[in-house]
Amino acid sequence: MQSSNVDAELYGFDTNWLAAISPEWQLDGTISYVRGKRRDTGDNLFRIAPLSARTMLSYVQPTWRIGFEAETIAKQNQVSAENDEEETGGYALFNLSGQYEATPYIVLTAGVNNLFNRGYADHLGGINRAAGNDDIAVGERLPGVGRNGYININYTF
Repeated sequence: MQSSNVDAELYGFDTNWLAAISPEWQLDGTISYVRGKRRDTGDNLFRIAPLSARTMLSYVQPTWRIGFEAETIAKQNQVSAENDEEETGGYALFNLSGQYEATPYIVLTAGVNNLFNRGYADHLGGINRAAGNDDIAVGERLPGVGRNGYININYTF
């Protein structure tokens, strides 16, 4: 594949929102969408992310919080015919996170992403181009990240 600049049109939106359900409970999220088309041929642009949304329900206290997040990604069927781009299905992932302010200078954060270890293929995740892999055939989409955890210590000085 060879890349070159083309005359194209991109438009979309990103929005953030937050709703306080009570003094302790809050619901927040983001919604993102982008659309891209070539002006010269009318084809869809190659490798454009599908509509996505994140929604988190959090229990918040003065020095700590815990949240449960749903990350939903729509199917991508507005793909580039000229690049033989394949459509991808939609999926939903669930994440759990927490934060604790040990002191005004030390904040601990931990979480688990893809809590239920769901298999998925991110539209922007790439295609396997290397032969010899028994798990992923050449031309098959690379799998998304499985369940993973993290711990972070943030020190401000």
